[in-house]
Amino acid sequence: VNKNYDKGVTRMYHADKEEPALKKFRFDESIARIARAYYGYPVFSSYLAFQSNKQSECGTRGYHVDGWVDEFKAFLYLEDVSVENGPFAYLKGSNHAYLKRFKRMLHKFEGKEPSTSFSTKEAGEYAKSEKILSGKAGTLILADVAGFHRGLPQKGKNRSILFNNYYSKDVEMFFEK
Repeated sequence: VNKNYDKGVTRMYHADKEEPALKKFRFDESIARIARAYYGYPVFSSYLAFQSNKQSECGTRGYHVDGWVDEFKAFLYLEDVSVENGPFAYLKGSNHAYLKRFKRMLHKFEGKEPSTSFSTKEAGEYAKSEKILSGKAGTLILADVAGFHRGLPQKGKNRSILFNNYYSKDVEMFFEK
């Protein structure tokens, strides 16, 4: 696992609290409706984050899942994103890799914190189905982040995105009261 994978990455959680106009994206009912239809039960925006990735030679984290519960994300490119500035990549069908994720999660019951990262070898056949999602500013990507995904490296220039996290509970995460 690349330990330097977040070098050059800056995140602002709850960006809508700093810029109220972002609440429109955070609480966009059409996105929430798609997420609810996907899972078949209610989901809620837990937080909206702004992320800036600077050009870096460190590479990226590699394939990973965001956690061990159902989580849906809406990514919004704030500028044009090509293979040169780190597009989102997803291993098609890996959201159905239940056994691979379950085996990894078993480490939690052994008293260890299980890694959410997966090597290309661990991703197995799914690694052959990587979809790289480049796009113009304003491109919206909706993803089940229980599937294996990654951001490609920032080779040629920086990029910024907004991402909105949806969970099954109506709670705000990462917010100190």
